[in-house]
Amino acid sequence: RIYWDGPLAFCSDQPNKLEREQTCKLFDTQKFLSELQIFAHHGRPLPRFQIVLCFGEEFPDPQRQRKQITAHVEPVFARQLYYVAQQNTGPFLRGYDISEQITASEDYHRSIHHSSVQE
Repeated sequence: RIYWDGPLAFCSDQPNKLEREQTCKLFDTQKFLSELQIFAHHGRPLPRFQIVLCFGEEFPDPQRQRKQITAHVEPVFARQLYYVAQQNTGPFLRGYDISEQITASEDYHRSIHHSSVQE
């Protein structure tokens, strides 16, 4: 049994079980990038990008620290953009143009273009 929590989890207060032989999307790159831009332009909360897998025990639950086997997964590009966004709100982050039309095969090969912003 594998349980998980992350940005696409159905429930944040109940266990989310990964079913065998079924594909389950744990992270959506396009959704993350859109939420990051909403943060930059409108001051909304930073998007979640961390995924926790818990092996053999239900998760999430109040006893989070007592789980025997957990794996914390972070897409590297998401972590980097998250920290840039945390430290550089305002014109710097708003100047980045992240392509909105990204196919699944391009997820890890996307380019980020910076444009000058007049404020």
